[in-house]
Amino acid sequence: MKNILILTLLITSCYSIPTKAQENITAAEIIQKADEKVRGKTNTSVMEMEIIRPTWKRSVTMKSWGRGMDYSMTYITAPAKDKGQVFMKRVTEMWNWMPAIGRMIKIPA
Repeated sequence: MKNILILTLLITSCYSIPTKAQENITAAEIIQKADEKVRGKTNTSVMEMEIIRPTWKRSVTMKSWGRGMDYSMTYITAPAKDKGQVFMKRVTEMWNWMPAIGRMIKIPA
């Protein structure tokens, strides 16, 4: 009985010890930190996008690389008609490389 009483007092005293309060952070900061944890400093991905319309269906396969929120590049790998097209983003600028014409085109923001 004495051991149970001591154990109960020990446990309740642990909960009553004040802990260091966490600094006040805003909701935007919480979301930004969560996004940084998920995204990391760099990322790579392989994606397939399927477009379904009432009369036709199409699939586009692409590889993508990114560095933070400011830099990204997407390379289309299939279908053959679109293969080789590259979309690039640098801060607020967007560019499109079209191998059929051998030119880089700036996409208006």
